[in-house]
Amino acid sequence: MRDGGSGPAGGRAGGRRRGRRRTRRRSRRIGGAYATDWGGESAVHSEPIPAYDGAREALGAFVATLDLGDPAAAGRALPEVVDADEPPLRVFLGTQGNEMPPRVHADRLETWAQWQELSVRAQG
Repeated sequence: MRDGGSGPAGGRAGGRRRGRRRTRRRSRRIGGAYATDWGGESAVHSEPIPAYDGAREALGAFVATLDLGDPAAAGRALPEVVDADEPPLRVFLGTQGNEMPPRVHADRLETWAQWQELSVRAQG
């Protein structure tokens, strides 16, 4: 989509410019990641590129806010999903997965409501 225009969000779907995301600042720790060695000593890292130093530092600061979950707890939960009489098509494990999707879905519903009139007109 192009910027500009005359839609309810100034031509930007959902009131966002391409390449930019809405962010919410939180002071609490974020859960959802698991305490594995994914990025630790067993990982193979390439030589750092100085141009990415800022991004690497920001990612490190974000990772420091994560409340890492126990992978074994996720492993114990999976059989309950698999063995359920009617298992869900999708399931979130960890706290972050249960917090983020409702917010994302609410944002989508809001965007669709803002553009509903245009959407109906597009039917012809």
